[in-house]
Amino acid sequence: LVIEQRLSERSHALELAHAQELHAQELAYAQELSERAHAQQEIMHAQEMAEAERKAFRVINHASKRVMSNTAQSCELMCKWLHPHSAALGTDFEIISKLLNTMRNQSINGFNMCQSMLLQAAIIRGEHTPRCDQFEVDTLFEDIGSTSHDRVRVDCSVQHDGSLVCADKQLLMCILFNVTQNALLHGQEDGLVLARATVTDSLLRVRVNNKPGKNHAKLMTGVCVDETGRADLLCIERSALERWGCSHDQSTFCGLGEVRVFVKSLRSQAEAHLWVTPYGVEFELALRVTTVQLPPAPAPKSRSSGPPLPEGLAFVCCDDDEIPRLVVQETLLSEARAAKRETLILGETYQSVASLVDTVLELSAQLGHERVVCMLDQNLEYEKGGFTGTSLARDLRRRGF
Repeated sequence: LVIEQRLSERSHALELAHAQELHAQELAYAQELSERAHAQQEIMHAQEMAEAERKAFRVINHASKRVMSNTAQSCELMCKWLHPHSAALGTDFEIISKLLNTMRNQSINGFNMCQSMLLQAAIIRGEHTPRCDQFEVDTLFEDIGSTSHDRVRVDCSVQHDGSLVCADKQLLMCILFNVTQNALLHGQEDGLVLARATVTDSLLRVRVNNKPGKNHAKLMTGVCVDETGRADLLCIERSALERWGCSHDQSTFCGLGEVRVFVKSLRSQAEAHLWVTPYGVEFELALRVTTVQLPPAPAPKSRSSGPPLPEGLAFVCCDDDEIPRLVVQETLLSEARAAKRETLILGETYQSVASLVDTVLELSAQLGHERVVCMLDQNLEYEKGGFTGTSLARDLRRRGF
C-alpha cells in the first residue's frame, strides 16, 4: 500500500510538472506571437512612414523643380522686356541684367539639384529605367547652367559624321552637374574650372579640372597615390576620408556618393575616375555612345525667305502653370509668326483642359490639320482632378488628329 501510494504521488507530481511545463510553453508561445505581431506592426508603421516620406520628398522636389524652372523663365522674360529700354536705363540696365542672370543661373542650379536627388532616389529604389536620348554634346554644360558661370570655361569638340549622340542624357547631366558644382564649391577660391567634352569613334570623354582647394592638403596626406602620383577618390570609402578630417561638407568628397550611384547605373558603358593630384582635382568620364547620322544641313536661307515653319500656324498650348503660358505668349508665338487670332493658350481652368480635345478638333476642322500645332504639358493638376499630356494626346490621335 505504501509503495502504491508513493507511485501515485510520484505520478501526480509528474503530471503536475508536465502540465506546468505545457502552460509555461503556451505562455512563452503566446508572448512570442505577441512580440512578433508588435514587431510586424512596427515594421508596417515604419514602411508606411518611409513611403509617406518618400512621397513627400518627391512632391517637394517636383514642386521645387517647377519653382526653379519658372524663376529661370521669368528672369529670361524680364531681360527680354528690359532690353528695348537699355538706353533709357543706362547703367541701371547692366546692374538689373546681372541680377536677373544671377537669379536665373541659381534657379537652373536648383532645378538640376532637385533632378539629381529625384534620380538618385529612383535608382536606389530600382525604379529608374535606362534611356537612350539623342542630344548635342555642345549643349551638355549649357543645360546644367555651367556655361553662364564666370568661373567655368567649357570646350566641346565633336569628331564624327553626325551631330547627335545617343545615351542616357539625364544620368549624364546629373553626373556633370554634381562634378562641376563640386569643383566650383571646393576647388581653389576664385579659380577657374575647366570642362571639356569630346566625341571620337563613338566614345564620349568628359574632363572637369579644378585647382587645389579646401582640405586638399589633408587629402594628399591621407590617400595612397599610384606611380603617377595621383589617387582615385571614387575608390575611397567615406569613412577613410572622414578619418583624415575631410568631412562631407568641407572637401572634394562632397557629391561623391551621388556620382558613384549615377556611374554605377550606367553599368559597363562607362568608366569614371576622380583623380586627386598635388596640382588639383580632375574628373574623367569615358562613356560608350551611339552616334546619329544626320542629313546634310540645307543651305542658309536669306531673311526674306521666311523662317523654317510656315507662317500662320495656329498653336493650341496647354499648361496649368502661368509662367509657361506667359513664355509661350511672349516668345513662341512671335518667333513662330503664328496666327495669333486662332492660337489658343489653355490650362488656366480645369474646364479648359477637360474640353481641350473637342476644342482642338473643332479648330483643325476649320483650318485643316496641317495648320494646327498642339503643345501639351505632361502633368496638369487642379482641385477637381488632373490630366496628363500623354492621355490627351492619345485621345486626340484616336479621334483622328
